[in-house]
Amino acid sequence: MDSTLSDGDTMRLAFSLRGLATSRIVFTTAPYLGTGSVDGQSIVRLNESLGRGFWPAFGYDSLPAFMRAHVLHPLGASTP
Repeated sequence: MDSTLSDGDTMRLAFSLRGLATSRIVFTTAPYLGTGSVDGQSIVRLNESLGRGFWPAFGYDSLPAFMRAHVLHPLGASTP
């Protein structure tokens, strides 16, 4: 959880999602180029070029179309 979210913010967020159909949920990762290390810390190198379109698509509910256009694949279902 984000430390800047209050309990009330979290409740409002949860309430706002009450009508969301599970068929509309897409799991994916941010576009990345690979992993590395900086000052002994593991890092993920984001693909900033692809990210310029990915993040707006995420924000404006057009991520599935963006992913199809750029041959990005959603994460599959998994069981614990």
